[in-house]
Amino acid sequence: MDEPKTFKSTFEDIVLTLVIIIGLVGGVVLLFLKTTPVAIAIFFALALTAFTYRFLGGINEQTSFTIGALKLTGTAAVLLGSFWLFDYRLVQETRTNVFELPHDFAPERVFLFDSSGEPVQRSIFHVEGKDTSEITFRKPERDQFKNQAGRDLIVEKDRIFVATNKDSIYLGFISGDREQLTTKLLPADRVLALGIYYSQFSDKSQGPRIDPDKAVDLLCDVLRRNDSNDREKKDALQQLYFLQPYFHEPAEFELLLSMTEKFRSGYYMHLELAEICLAYSRKLADDKPKWQLQALYQFLGYLATPQSERDNSRRKDVQKTVQELLKIELARHPAVRARQAELLEAVKEHDRAAIVQLRDALASQLES
Repeated sequence: MDEPKTFKSTFEDIVLTLVIIIGLVGGVVLLFLKTTPVAIAIFFALALTAFTYRFLGGINEQTSFTIGALKLTGTAAVLLGSFWLFDYRLVQETRTNVFELPHDFAPERVFLFDSSGEPVQRSIFHVEGKDTSEITFRKPERDQFKNQAGRDLIVEKDRIFVATNKDSIYLGFISGDREQLTTKLLPADRVLALGIYYSQFSDKSQGPRIDPDKAVDLLCDVLRRNDSNDREKKDALQQLYFLQPYFHEPAEFELLLSMTEKFRSGYYMHLELAEICLAYSRKLADDKPKWQLQALYQFLGYLATPQSERDNSRRKDVQKTVQELLKIELARHPAVRARQAELLEAVKEHDRAAIVQLRDALASQLES
């Protein structure tokens, strides 16, 4: 006679356990999916009610009518009370990021900035009657932002305001230390102007530069930026060529090399690449022979051009530098040792045809 009761009790426990699990899991899932607060409250309330019902002992054949009514009433009260409480709290939390917007509000014309002045993308909730919609303030592309919103920074009363270039309409303000403000917000032409300014000499007597380290950082930034045009990059490249003694990172030399290959051509490209490789090998490069060999290759490229015939003064300087490389720095290098005598003779006599052949042979060894 006890088996039906045991089976009924076990089945009831399984059902209540499932309701508790479904209520909790469903509520959490809906909470992460940002569903309406009512649906989330229903799931949490069902879980709490099932737990309360089981805690009260449920209703069976041994439960009197009065006790059963009290248990049902208590369970119903828990259901309604927990539903109201969950719904109320969720609605309160949701409305912290919700507000009414004016009718003439245009989110596509509003840009938000973080504390460093960099544009960011953010979303808010907009309530219209009983409907809630999400509005996104987009993060514009850098070139698009430059043309549409401008990047003027105006300092007023210890605040840095961001305004449009054309009519100085304020878009917002930047908080934080003014000295640490990033230059990413400025257009490339202004970063270039700052770099050129800091690279200048302090006075007319060729004294120390104003701030060469800052100039290197700003001008390298111009070369890396996507919104810099070719003219701006060429101007930055020209300034950086004279700032190589102030380079502190291998990446700065490698950036200068890649941009020189891109924007220079002819004999002038060979000269600049050779000088950069030589400076790199003497200042920062771990593999000095590698960059000395690259410098030799580029110097030979200059000596092989027709322009080197007419440029006597510069050609003699290059010939002297190449001879020093061949006799001292690269004298024992396997790529040079076997042809050292031929290279020295061709460079000394400025035999362009022989220089071209020897340079081609050197190129094959560089590739290998």
